[in-house]
Amino acid sequence: MDLSPFLGLFKTLFLIFLPFGLVFGILSFAQAKEFQSVFEKVIAGILGGIIFALIFACIITLALLLPCLFG
Repeated sequence: MDLSPFLGLFKTLFLIFLPFGLVFGILSFAQAKEFQSVFEKVIAGILGGIIFALIFACIITLALLLPCLFG
């Protein structure tokens, strides 16, 4: 089975969700009391945003890939 369309879909979804994830991550970690400096909050927000985008891209890609695998 050729998986290249799904890899393209995953990349596209990741790039679509990445800006929303970065904004969401930075805004949510800006309120965190665990981090002392602004630099730590921004880095944590960026990493959180990347993870957010990765999770949503994986979920949507897997939801579209499963019927092709088992159908």
